[in-house]
Amino acid sequence: MNHLSIDNLLIKANSFSKKGNYNKAIEIYQMILNRHSQNHRARSGLNISSDKKQSQKDNIQNLPQEILDKLVILYNQAQFSVVVEQATALTKQYSNIYLLWHILGASHAKTGKINEAISSFQNVLLIKEDFAEAHKNLGLSLLNTGQSIDSNRIKEGLDEYEWRWKTDNFLSSFRHFPRPLWDGQTSLTGKRILIWSEQGIGDTMNWSPCLSLVATQAQHVTLECQDKLVPLLSRSFPNIEVKAEDRSLDTKRDDFDLHLPMGSLYKHFIDNVLDNKKTEAYLVPDLDRVKYWKERLSSVGEGPYVGISWKSSVKSAYRLEHYPSISEWAPVLNVPNVTFINLQYVDYAEDIARVEDEFGVKIHNFDDIDQYGDIDEVAALCAALDIVVSTKVTPPMISAGVGTPTKIANWRQSNFNNILNNPNITSFEIIDRDTGQSWDNVFKSIAEKIST
Repeated sequence: MNHLSIDNLLIKANSFSKKGNYNKAIEIYQMILNRHSQNHRARSGLNISSDKKQSQKDNIQNLPQEILDKLVILYNQAQFSVVVEQATALTKQYSNIYLLWHILGASHAKTGKINEAISSFQNVLLIKEDFAEAHKNLGLSLLNTGQSIDSNRIKEGLDEYEWRWKTDNFLSSFRHFPRPLWDGQTSLTGKRILIWSEQGIGDTMNWSPCLSLVATQAQHVTLECQDKLVPLLSRSFPNIEVKAEDRSLDTKRDDFDLHLPMGSLYKHFIDNVLDNKKTEAYLVPDLDRVKYWKERLSSVGEGPYVGISWKSSVKSAYRLEHYPSISEWAPVLNVPNVTFINLQYVDYAEDIARVEDEFGVKIHNFDDIDQYGDIDEVAALCAALDIVVSTKVTPPMISAGVGTPTKIANWRQSNFNNILNNPNITSFEIIDRDTGQSWDNVFKSIAEKIST
């Protein structure tokens, strides 16, 4: 800010003070006084902002910890509307408590009030500008903007999402190499770049189409990912060196010039992603195994063959909002003249038995396939199917990637419903349900699509 005039600096400092960002205001007032020690407006502003900052600290001290604890408990119980009501009332009394604004923003996001969530997270950052969790959640909210595509908002969201590496959940998983992180601007011509997976296998597959964009610029691209994805991704991207992740020598690595976590690919290639139409299949299964599974499927019944998966292995109160019980799948399971195939990789035996008991419908399960560990074989099975119906879990990332028409029963307000988590591919179709609504219309719509 050294290039600004004193008047402009005073205006900027006053603006920060009015917004409650007293640290920034104090910094600017002190900058002015360092140049002009007798500037009365700066001295007055500094005193006012310092007093307000102290008052802010007093407010924080006066907010009973048990109130925050209660809100956290309610939030963890997925009582988001209750948290919104109580936190909103509390912010009127404790307007400078950043943790209140943060839990309010998170609860707004969970109830689908995205603009309100964005506003709340922005209030957090006016008070505590380096609060990484708020930056990350602001980023996710900016990315979750409904059906419309606002490229500026998406780019801002991706920038904010980079703060994830300063949050507790991500900090320990960052990889520290002697080679620098690619900034998206440095030319890759003649360079070797390492792309490394950072989250789940569904994310790795979902972001993998961007690897081809990197390969057009770099001399050599290496992807380090989960071991069970190596066969499928090696076949799918023959111009990429795909290896299993190995962190043991990270601090000594010299086999690349630059590196990048996979979740940052969209940040650097978002213009390509937004400009291009939805892609076709980008995962290539083993064709011999696809032939095997087509023959195997014909032995259990007549087509069409519909693969289904319905829940995650993660079972928090929030996650359960994404996964209706198997009984709520009734409209789909009652579609006649189809053969259902299990793609669920965990806790499925009891549900399969319940479906047969309640609906008289058999979901065929192949015990000899490791649905969790043998992803290459699952990809071949998915390619042999006619259609897949699922909630937002890993199997539909595989089925859509190999080009099998995939219908997703989706919670629109989910944090996972954004450009980073929804495959940009023609075979992936989302059917939404809003917070508070039943899943009935979603499954009726999917049943109609199967029937036609």
